[in-house]
Amino acid sequence: MIDRRIILAASAFLVGGLAYGALTWRLDKAPRDERWFWVNKIEWGPEFDVVLAGDSRVNRGVDPKRVEAEIGPLRTANFGFSGQGFSQDYIDRLPKLLDPKGRRVLVLGLTPRSFTDLAVNFGDYRVWASKRPVDMWAMKHLPLPDTFNTPHSPVLLFGRAVSKSAPSYSQWFTPEGWMPADRSSHDTVSAQGEYRDLFAAHKSKDEHIARLEKAVRGWTEQGIQVLCFEPPISEDIKKIEEAESGYDPAQVRERMESAGATWVSVEGEFKTFDGHHLARSSAETFSTELGRAISAALGVRSE
Repeated sequence: MIDRRIILAASAFLVGGLAYGALTWRLDKAPRDERWFWVNKIEWGPEFDVVLAGDSRVNRGVDPKRVEAEIGPLRTANFGFSGQGFSQDYIDRLPKLLDPKGRRVLVLGLTPRSFTDLAVNFGDYRVWASKRPVDMWAMKHLPLPDTFNTPHSPVLLFGRAVSKSAPSYSQWFTPEGWMPADRSSHDTVSAQGEYRDLFAAHKSKDEHIARLEKAVRGWTEQGIQVLCFEPPISEDIKKIEEAESGYDPAQVRERMESAGATWVSVEGEFKTFDGHHLARSSAETFSTELGRAISAALGVRSE
């Protein structure tokens, strides 16, 4: 017979755990990723006409529905991943998302970071693609554990909750693969140190650019249209990238165009919430403008 004290202790632990999970969910002002969102991307098959690819600046910065509204009835998806570089496994996956009977267009967002060893070797695509089917199923259909999946201590969470100056974040998830975000107060300064440290340790490398260049040439030979663009960032971060990343945007553009890609440009000022990711309203505006540029490049009429 089970000791009554053990039953009481187990009950208290269960109730306390559930209460803590619910409380931290409300107190944590930094949004947590919905794991079904990433699993959904990984499970996509050859079902799209247009696939957007790149790192978090694409993942957070481009709304496929707004792009699609400008390019006509072409099924469009955002296959961007956090911290993602153009690794071989990621490159190999992109054409597999295109419907063989569709328009077959890849739109690549190129950033200096996406050609560093860090992004190529440790991007999130590999993290999700390597998970077991049973784990993928659980993450998609059993979201409750996310309630407890906070990396922060209770002290920090309570500090955020009572602090009027601590910014609160908002984050959304769409079935088309777009993950926009925003925060109550924008900060374009703190990321400057992060990027200086990043490029001090990891420069953009020619071998990673050459890998994508080779892929672009192969895709175009297969009849896939490839478009490249530069996701917008704050001027301060852009200056750091130009000075410290080892990335030459003009040279990269020339190489991609020589391999068969079309470069699309969007003019204008777009606000970031942290220096390197577009705030949601700016991402919406940018997506519409990018859609118009893609429409012109593809020779389709936006309606």
